[in-house]
Amino acid sequence: MHSCLMLVCLRTPFNDELVLCKDVEIKLWAKDDFPLQSVGRVFTDVDEVGECVKEMVQYYQHYRESSIVFSKGWNTHHSAETLTRILIAKAVDGGRGNDNCDNCRR
Repeated sequence: MHSCLMLVCLRTPFNDELVLCKDVEIKLWAKDDFPLQSVGRVFTDVDEVGECVKEMVQYYQHYRESSIVFSKGWNTHHSAETLTRILIAKAVDGGRGNDNCDNCRR
């Protein structure tokens, strides 16, 4: 096993803040030996669907496991309870958002 120093810059899709990662383990695979995305595949043209499906079938276990993990947080954040809490908080403070909710500050 080799170790080296690697600088990685990550940004969230919600703001321009850098993401700090500590104690990260990175595994490198041989070319064509890893899934291209984490939870699913994105296509921009209908002609890409076949390749997306082929890749998801090839890495079915990876996509299944990562989708299960991702869905727990997504379902919690997008639940009726959370939406209601966000809407009430916005109504109470005049639409400025709630400092206790990262998504309300935008």
